[in-house]
Amino acid sequence: MSVISNTPSPKQVPSEKSTAKITTNKDVSAEKITKIAQERIMPQIIEAIKRDMDLERSYKFLNRQINSLKSGLENSSDKEKRNEKINEKLIEILEIKKKLSESKIDYTNEENQFIKKALQFMAFPPEIQLSDKQKVHLFKQSFHVGLKGSINEELDPYHTTYQGVQSGSYAKFRSQYALTLLKQVIESDKPIEGFKTLKEKEQLLNICKQRQFFSEYQELFDDKTTEKDLIINTFIRLIDELDDPQSSEAVTLENGDRSFIFPGGWSTHYISYEIRKTNAGDYEFIIHNRGGNSDDERFHGNINKKIGEKTYSRTRVPIRISKDVLQDRTFLYYLVTYYQDKNSNGQMVYNDLYEYLIVKGKGQIIVSEKEKQIEFLSKFIVDYRPNEDDKVKIEAFIDQLIKEDPNFHSRQLYGTCGESNLTTTEKWANASVQRALKFYTLAGFVEEIKRKYLTGKREPLKTKDTIDALNELEKQLPKDSPLLENVSDLKSFIYGYNLINDIEADKAKDKFKEDTQQYLIALFKVIESIPDPENREKAKLNFESLKSLEDFNNFISKYLNVYLTDKSLYSTLVTIIQKNLSDMEDAISTSLNLLSQSSVIKDKVKTIMKQFKSLNNKIPHESALVPYLHEIHEHLIRAFEIDKKFEVHIGKKISSLRKKIVEPPVKKKINTQEISKIIEKAVIEKRTSLLEKKPSYWSLTDYLTVVLQECKQKAKELVYIKAIPDKDIKLNGLKTLRNECAKDLDVYQKEALLLQQSDYDVAMKKYTASLEQYKITIENDSDKNEKLILFEKTKKPQLDKTSDLAAYNTPVERYSELIKTIDDEIAKV
Repeated sequence: MSVISNTPSPKQVPSEKSTAKITTNKDVSAEKITKIAQERIMPQIIEAIKRDMDLERSYKFLNRQINSLKSGLENSSDKEKRNEKINEKLIEILEIKKKLSESKIDYTNEENQFIKKALQFMAFPPEIQLSDKQKVHLFKQSFHVGLKGSINEELDPYHTTYQGVQSGSYAKFRSQYALTLLKQVIESDKPIEGFKTLKEKEQLLNICKQRQFFSEYQELFDDKTTEKDLIINTFIRLIDELDDPQSSEAVTLENGDRSFIFPGGWSTHYISYEIRKTNAGDYEFIIHNRGGNSDDERFHGNINKKIGEKTYSRTRVPIRISKDVLQDRTFLYYLVTYYQDKNSNGQMVYNDLYEYLIVKGKGQIIVSEKEKQIEFLSKFIVDYRPNEDDKVKIEAFIDQLIKEDPNFHSRQLYGTCGESNLTTTEKWANASVQRALKFYTLAGFVEEIKRKYLTGKREPLKTKDTIDALNELEKQLPKDSPLLENVSDLKSFIYGYNLINDIEADKAKDKFKEDTQQYLIALFKVIESIPDPENREKAKLNFESLKSLEDFNNFISKYLNVYLTDKSLYSTLVTIIQKNLSDMEDAISTSLNLLSQSSVIKDKVKTIMKQFKSLNNKIPHESALVPYLHEIHEHLIRAFEIDKKFEVHIGKKISSLRKKIVEPPVKKKINTQEISKIIEKAVIEKRTSLLEKKPSYWSLTDYLTVVLQECKQKAKELVYIKAIPDKDIKLNGLKTLRNECAKDLDVYQKEALLLQQSDYDVAMKKYTASLEQYKITIENDSDKNEKLILFEKTKKPQLDKTSDLAAYNTPVERYSELIKTIDDEIAKV
């Protein structure tokens, strides 16, 4: 299969005139002098730093040699000779020290420190030695880096074919891309657009380190011959290395956090794991997953926000955990096993992650402050139903928060987990750095596509078309090979595709024959007038085999113009035939172009490419059949013009990135205070207290129910006010709510007394009426006095003290607790 070269050659982004600053003549001169000076000095500085580094390496090497010579010196038989060598090397060390002391490089300068660190890193680049089948195909890389983030109908038939990469080789290429760019940034005599500041260069260096370390760990995981205990011991050691700020085994980020990334996932899906030690001393296990099982709410929460054509959710899951849990051998064993096991699945991995990290490990998923705001605002829209204008502003603010939160990313649209779940591990870098790295990488892809496919210098193929190449592959397969069925299926799909195209082409050809037949017959008679019999036969044979306008034009210049001197015999005929041929080819091109946009053809192309991928995946890397697959694939690329389509769409992506690099987009942000005021208005000014609307017919029992309901509503409002980001608005809201609660409590206590008296008066009225009725009933009874005493004792209402009623006290207690909570919150602001 075709592969990209190991080192794509990114081009510098030219500056736009429109972005140039307006300067005076004096400014321009000074600017030019500074620029020229920098361009001349920079290569000299780099060479000087390289010389110093060579001297430092020599110094260390000589010291090791001296220590080796001193070892066992006293009991050595060649003590004198060893001493001589030691003295020689000490003299060399003195000479090196002298040269280093004469160095003109100021290593207190941060730019020089960066150059030295970068040169030290680049002294040991990652080795990439892969077979053709192991290398990631050019179109796969282009798709993963540049085209995975959007849905494109024209490329839809090829998504299945080019999604999914061999993670080991891909990791090496990602490392190589970043290293190539770092080398150019360091060695270029002109500033590279996107890497003008020291911070941007430092971030690129850290990305290079992170990618190289990851590539090494990926190789360790992918090697099935490596003992699991060795891998586990390696990771236990790496976790210990996080404690050492000087260790080169981890990447130190700008905020002081130290981390390393390693591969994870299961048989059908790749995810990234990260282990980090924060500058506060906490340990974190971070899951990076934008694909399968990223809907598991135990880890990823339940926020799923559609923005444009993408869905955003918490795809980066930081879990605060103890170092002991991270170094647990059982836990690490299961991570390695699931990654390597062909029968593992997402549910198994996530269940064990939850069991080890959350249940047994007592880990805590860290929810960012932005995510808390997102949850609050989403609930606020449902509960308070703001007007449409305010709702639109809040929704836009939620989108803004999501894109600012490093834990939130769009879910992957295609099977591009090998790239999607690695890009999120680099989100600590500025957007400008990530943008520039993607730009230069894609520029390398386009250059390679043009070089390989679009320069007119395609590599020659041994077969004439895809069917011919499949026939050749078929000849190489044993009669009982299961691959024969795949080849047969692929051929049948291609025949079906060709048939539809041939039908469309035949319509135009039939019209050409109808319009041109008489002129072709007339021209044939002209050919028969060629005097020389041998030349005449050659011309007739060639004429009968013509298929295109290009063939016809070649025929005229090679035969008629040579063998017949009188052009008037055929010039009119030739003009008419040329026009009709041109019309035919235009008609075929138009109809096939329209046909290619149809769902029928797209589905057939998708099926063909899917079938090819299936065949390709079943043939081992080292198989002698790989060249035949290469031949088939090259025919498919040409037949479907995959190269042109990728070049066009990657070109658009590059153009978009280039514009963002030269003129970084300035997004209009929604002011936090604006959202706070909407919340304040809705929460604080929304309604009048239920206690102020007491109907005259309420009983004390009814009133108690309403009071508790109002208290509950105000507790709910407190939750919203606490979440208001603006401190002044929050404080105002808390004070207003406290005053309302105090007012409610005062109103309640007064109204409760009045309602109790009112209830008593009503009860007494009823009692008096029933007593009179009872007296009439017992008028003739001998024991009527005793009965009246008993009636009064059991039926007469009692006016209890309100403070003694448990039901009365409940609202008082609730409001008092709420007021105290509000006071505590006021103190915190």
